[in-house]
Amino acid sequence: MNDIEGIDFVVCRLCQKHFKVISNTHLQNYHDMTVREYIEEFPGVSILSEELRKRRMDKIRGKTYEEIVGVEKATQISEKKSKSLTGRKLSKEQIEKYKKTRRAGDNWFQSEESKRKNSESHNSEEWSRKVLFLWQDPEYREKQRISHTGKSGPLASNWQGGIGSLPYPFEFNKGFTEFIRERYDYTCMLCKLTQERVGHILNVHHIDYDKNNLDLDNFVPLCNSCHGATNGNRTYWIKVLQNTVNMNKTLRVSV
Repeated sequence: MNDIEGIDFVVCRLCQKHFKVISNTHLQNYHDMTVREYIEEFPGVSILSEELRKRRMDKIRGKTYEEIVGVEKATQISEKKSKSLTGRKLSKEQIEKYKKTRRAGDNWFQSEESKRKNSESHNSEEWSRKVLFLWQDPEYREKQRISHTGKSGPLASNWQGGIGSLPYPFEFNKGFTEFIRERYDYTCMLCKLTQERVGHILNVHHIDYDKNNLDLDNFVPLCNSCHGATNGNRTYWIKVLQNTVNMNKTLRVSV
């Protein structure tokens, strides 16, 4: 069986040689250029085979940065980054670049086919259900909290252009949110656990993510775990929660 380009190997576009990974050493020794320059000259071309990428990801999946490189080195890197960013403000051009990169999933080590498959899988119903299940696990939530510490603003993976910092309308107050919770019997509309069972006050979630839409049918109570899960794949969750509201209205009318 013949090997397949992109999966078992990648081809250097300059010398046509086959590699598991096109290294910086090869490019500098034989073509007098860096990996970055190679990527800029051949946009969309992967420098890492899918097989090797998968092995590397399997090796680090589920581990914290401290577990991968060691606590001492992780601390040094964190302190170095912190010092370099202290007092620094991103320009509008940088913010737009971050937004475009994060939303497009622009990982230079991935082939176009890998990007397409990842995009399809991460926007599927199966993936959203998996995320919801994972968020029920306290250990998973803690790992997520640690891994996302300090990643705010344009650097956050679910950055939506800063709309989260916009103020809520005056009408969206404690009385309003309490009415929504009572309307749904103080029950999370995804996992169906009660406020008493989860042990905290339920969040009042905007189904369409628009703070200014105060239609009563645009709100549902969600527990912390389910509310966290709705941060990704918004199109899917809008559809699910709108169907939930409609079903709940039908049941109330029939009763």
